[in-house]
Amino acid sequence: MARNRFPAPQVERLPLSDADWIELKRDLTVGEEKDISLLAMRELSQGDGAVKFTMDYQLVPFPKAVIYLVGWSFHNAKGPVKLEDDQRKRLSQLRALDRDTWDEIDAAIQRHEENVAAQKKSSTGTSGIETSSPSAAP
Repeated sequence: MARNRFPAPQVERLPLSDADWIELKRDLTVGEEKDISLLAMRELSQGDGAVKFTMDYQLVPFPKAVIYLVGWSFHNAKGPVKLEDDQRKRLSQLRALDRDTWDEIDAAIQRHEENVAAQKKSSTGTSGIETSSPSAAP
């Protein structure tokens, strides 16, 4: 049977301190992986009408969380805070968090990526790199 090459959306809930949690996508599509880089880019208009893109280093830490996050249990002074669907609005929400919360989210995402990679490696029993082309033979 052929392998499904389109990841089915799966969500994992990860606990945080103070009984809070975040929900992350288990796997990203190739498009979502590319979006991580694009979200840290800024468009600059030049005087001649040309457009140039540059890396905005203030945004570099956040795009991975923007893409992985699908939910959270966070509250503010007014009550529950819904995680925004729009990526730019979600980016603003993440930038508004306190430092400890951001560090916790960032660490949870890193652990999540490491765990998923380890599970994939152990399920295939390989390093993920295979040399089966005829040119690789001695």
